[in-house]
Order: sequence, then structure tokens, then C-alpha cells
Amino acid sequence: MSVENIIDRIIIETEKSKRNIIDESGFKCRQILAAAEKQAKKTKTELILKSKKESEEEQNRRIILTALEIKKSILEEKRKIISDVYERVLKRITGLPASDMKKFLKNIIQNQSVNAAEIIVPAKYKDVFPDSSRKRSPVKVDENEKNFVIKTNESETRFSFESMVDALKENTEIKVAEILF
Repeated sequence: MSVENIIDRIIIETEKSKRNIIDESGFKCRQILAAAEKQAKKTKTELILKSKKESEEEQNRRIILTALEIKKSILEEKRKIISDVYERVLKRITGLPASDMKKFLKNIIQNQSVNAAEIIVPAKYKDVFPDSSRKRSPVKVDENEKNFVIKTNESETRFSFESMVDALKENTEIKVAEILF
């Protein structure tokens, strides 16, 4: 064997090794690329599912918030309606004709003032409740008084139509709401 043959053989073997290395690295490259593409596809699918889930959660959250706002608005409207009912009650009471007002007030005062020593009536009701309308307890009109006052030897009770309606509201508001709604 000559040196040239040995060199040619080395070149051939080197070329063979080179091709094997290139083929093997190409194969490994394709494997790595396929694995990376598979991982990227899996990551993409996971991100899409996560995004879809987050989107659905956000949509559900907004639906819940909107439903709560609607309920809040409805509740506010119901409260307005109930307040209007009690305001109308107060207007009806204060707008009674004199004869009905007198009966109404007498009934209230008689129920609250069995042992009254004195009854004071606001000036705006002086025509309805003259000073001498009660024999057991004198009725007096006070120009400065805004409430009805029932005095006994032990205590003094003050009330107005507004306070009566407020007390009525506290005791009946739930029942009124049940009836109305």
C-alpha cells in the first residue's frame, strides 16, 4: 500500500465519518425540533384552555356583578315605593277633614292618656281640637309646640304624626314589602 492509498483511505473514512456525524446530528436535530414543536403545541393548547377558562370566569364574574347591580336597583326602587306608601299615609292623616281629624286625635289621645293631667296640641290643630274638648284633662293649644304632648303626674309623652308613621313603618315595613312584592 502506498502512501497515497492510505491517504485516500483516510479521506474516504473521514468522509464516511463526516456523513455519519452529519446524518446523526440531523436526526438528533429533527428529534429535538419535533419534541420542541410537540411541547410548543402542548403549551399553546394549555394557554388557550387557561385563557378560555379565565375568560369564562371573567364573564361569570361580570354576570354576577351585573345581577347584583340589577338587584340593588330593584331594591332601591322597592324602598322608594315603600317610602312613598308611608309618605302618602302621612299626607292622608294630615289631610283629614277637621271632623275626621278630631275623631282620630281623640282616639289616639284617649288610648295614650288615661290619666293625663294636661294635653298640649300644636297650633296648626287648634281648630280641630278646641281647648275645652276634654273634660277630664284640659286641652291647651301651644303656638310654639310642633308635637302633641300628654302630661301626667309622672311623665310627659310627645308624639307627632311623623313619629307615629315612623313607628308604624318600623313595625310594618316587612309586612308591607311582602304584600307589595
